[in-house]
Order: sequence, then structure tokens, then C-alpha cells
Amino acid sequence: MGWLLRVCLVFVFVILSDVLLRTEAPGLGLAIFALALAATMALRYRVQLLRAGAWNAMWLVLAAGSAFDESVLGKTLLFALAWGILAYTLLPECDSVFTAFIQGTSSGLRSLGAGMADAQRSTRVNERQLARRNLHRMPLSVYFVPLALIGVFAFLLVPANLALAKWLNLAFESILRFLADYNVSRFLFWLTSGCVVYGMLRFRTSRRKITPVTPADRLAVPVNEQAMELRACLLTFAGLNALYVLSNLSDILYLWLNVALPAGVTYAEYAHQGSYRLIVAVALAALTVTVFFRLNAPSLNNRTTRLLAYLFITQNLLVLAGACRRLGLYIDVYGLTRFRVAAFLWMLLVAIGFVLIVIKLARRRPLDFLLRWNTVATVLLLSVVALTDIDGAIANWNVARLEAGESGAVDLLYLRELGAGALPALQRLSLRPDETGTNATKVLALRTMEERQLQNRWQSWTWRRKMSLPSQ
Repeated sequence: MGWLLRVCLVFVFVILSDVLLRTEAPGLGLAIFALALAATMALRYRVQLLRAGAWNAMWLVLAAGSAFDESVLGKTLLFALAWGILAYTLLPECDSVFTAFIQGTSSGLRSLGAGMADAQRSTRVNERQLARRNLHRMPLSVYFVPLALIGVFAFLLVPANLALAKWLNLAFESILRFLADYNVSRFLFWLTSGCVVYGMLRFRTSRRKITPVTPADRLAVPVNEQAMELRACLLTFAGLNALYVLSNLSDILYLWLNVALPAGVTYAEYAHQGSYRLIVAVALAALTVTVFFRLNAPSLNNRTTRLLAYLFITQNLLVLAGACRRLGLYIDVYGLTRFRVAAFLWMLLVAIGFVLIVIKLARRRPLDFLLRWNTVATVLLLSVVALTDIDGAIANWNVARLEAGESGAVDLLYLRELGAGALPALQRLSLRPDETGTNATKVLALRTMEERQLQNRWQSWTWRRKMSLPSQ
């Protein structure tokens, strides 16, 4: 049984001991704990325990008897017998039960510190293995970059997602409630039960010699910079993927599956909060992938980092889809504006950028490939926007929602700011027989006068303005 597996089992038994034994007079709890420990010992030592068959039967009777009647003597005998049985079955020099109890007590006391001894030994063994492989322990600076990047993305993603922020807040409050019940005696109880269980899982009397790492084992070769960058890349993308899983999970639940939001969070707040922070996070994610996967970067030829990068890109596309969904929900309530159209166009460019990054990774293209094709995509998109009547589309969309009854009002002052493109929409509004139509008539007259003054100057003449102006 390896050191890591023993540590995991100890954590399980510490939790069990806290639940089953931390009472004034454990009865059934002690029986369940003892039987769980017996099952674990049987799996750990198997046929070796058959040597003490009668003693094992007595021990099981005592363990089960704890559920019938609570007895201090029974508890003491139960744990004393456990060490004696282990010594009798596992130590060949124990030829009698008396000797087994003496050896078991001695070995048990030494085994209480076995966890720290194993951890120290594991550290030294790993250091020798690294030395033989011409490797060294990574300096702490390697871990600063992943921590800093994960912190920046958490700063952008968590406040931008009210549901995720609510989850983390509830988790933090649960931890505080748990710590409120924490005291020194409880910690000492955990420590004692953990040391006892670990000693039983690693029972032996011989002290294994640990060969220290000699100066000859240590190589005077500096840490490989490529290995440092590869380690930083692995940690960064592993952490970022975990963070994005939480963000995307909340989006899937609340944006796409329409699950009821946590108490105190409205859909308007959830949709609007952090839409633009998510856009910044996605753009930063594209930059992060580009930097870590340069043409000569060690991570480019590592399968694990490449898989993590592809997963990260996929999750960013999901975040991008969630940001579009958020912005769409917000526009449904508050209307369309130039800035919101620009946000959609920016998200489209970022999505194109991620597709190009995937092509770059798959075909190992240089950075110039990204710069060239992103520039082409940006110029083409801006050209289409420059030749399209965006202002007119915004005005018509807002007015059409009012006419369809999907919106309760329209911002006439903002329509006036949209220029000539908004004139047809204002004309439709001016035909309404209500207060909105009266106000729209006034705004239409002012905007028409301003556009005619511009059209009368030959330097300001445009075909679109001419077509938008109503006939006199």
C-alpha cells in the first residue's frame, strides 16, 4: 500500500471518527468504526491475519459488543488488542501472545509518527530520482505565473457571474460555520485518530534506512527553462479549466436550461452583470493561449498541454456563447444600442480568433499566421460595418419591438442621436395616436431639420442621408 493511499484512508477514518466517536459515550458509533477498521485491516494484510484467528474472533466480538453496552474497559481492551493482534500476526519474532503485546505496544508507539517519517522518506527518494534523471525541483517562481493568471481570471469571471459568486459565498459561509465549531481539542482528536489509523496501516518494527542524497547525486546543471515553462503551462491551464467549468456550469443551468436563479438574484441582474468582463476574460484567454503555445514553446509538443489548451478554447467558446446570451437577454429588456452591437461584433472577432488559434495549434503555424488572418478578419468585418446602416437597423429594431408589444417604451432621445438612419423609424413612430407619437413627431422634426442642413452642404452630402430624408 503506497503512502498516498494510506493518507487517503486516514482522511476517511478521521471523518468517520469525528462523526462516530466524538460523543460523550459512543456505543453503536464505536462498533461501526471498529468494524470498518477491521475490514480495512483485512484488505490490507489479508491472509497474514489468519495466524491469529481466535484473537480476531474475540476482537470482533468486543467490537460488536460496543453496540450492546457502553463500557470503558471494553474500549480500552479493544484498541489494546488491535496492536497485539497486529504484532502477533505480522512480526515473526513474536512466538507468544505476551511477547506480541509487548512488541505491539512498542511498535504502535513508534507507528504514531510513521506518517511524518514516510513523508520525509518520500521527499528524499523523489529528490534522488530527480537527480538521476538530470532534473531538479522547480523553483517557487514557476508557480507564481499560474497563480497570478488564475487569480486574474477569477477576478474577471466570478463577479461577472452572480450565480457563481452566490455559490462561492455560500461555500465560504459554510466554512466559517464549520470553523466556528472548531477548537483545539477537536484538532487533537483528529490528529490522534489519524496517527493511530496510519500506524495500523503501516505496522512494522524495523526502521528502514533512508539513504540521504549525497552531493555527488546532485547535478550542478541549472533548471531547464523549457521544463519550467512546461510546468507553468500545465498548472495554468489545469487551474483555468477548473475555474471555467464552474462558470460554464452556472451558465448552462441558468441561461440555457432556465433553472430558477438563487434567491436574491434576478434575470436582469444576471444577464447584465459582467457581460463585458466576460468579453475581456475571453480576449485575455486568447492572448494566454497564444503566448504559451508559441512556435518554439515546449508546451506545443506536449500532448497533455495541447489537450488542456483545446479544452480551454472550447470552454471559452462556451463562455462567449453565454456572454452573447446574457447580452441578448439584456437587450430584450433595455433595447439595442451602438455599444451593444459593438459588443456582439467584438465577440464575433474573438470567436474567429479562437478558431484561428485552433488551426495554429493543429498545424503548428507561426505567430504571423494569427496576426495576418486576424487582421484580415478585422478589416473585412469593419468594412462590412462601415457600409451597413447600423444606426438604421438599431432604430428599426427598437421601434419594431415597441410595435409588437415586446417593449413598453423607446428612447426617443437616443433615436435622435442615431442620425439619418433613424428617420424612417421616427416617421413610423410619429403616426401613433398616443403620447409616444406626439413626442416622436417633435423629435422627427428636429432631426429632419438637422439632416437637411447637413445635406445642403455639398461636402456633407451622402446617398444614405438623401434616401432617408422625407420628401418635402
